[in-house]
Amino acid sequence: MPRMTARGYIVATLELGVDRQGGEQQLTDELIGQICERVRRARPDGHGESWHKLLKEEKRIKAWVDEGLTVVKIDILVAPPGSRRPPSHSGALCDRALRRLEETADHSTRR
Repeated sequence: MPRMTARGYIVATLELGVDRQGGEQQLTDELIGQICERVRRARPDGHGESWHKLLKEEKRIKAWVDEGLTVVKIDILVAPPGSRRPPSHSGALCDRALRRLEETADHSTRR
């Protein structure tokens, strides 16, 4: 987890009154929900702008995965020049494409 993300969760937790020395019993489902709302306010689905931009390329990414391209190469092909996107996003989409391929293969062999 990036340091800035972790810091956001820590700040939100302290603002909501959690005592660092208070133990795990302070962490209720309601409190965790409130922390997430504060930290991820602009991301109701849990993903940011760069993820949504990458989703637009999902068909192309799936095709590249089918061709056997590496995640690094796919990231280079998808990223606009000079862009800064978390590398984990491309990896996550490639992983998703691979899982869909495996599911398709499983279904086609189960006749």
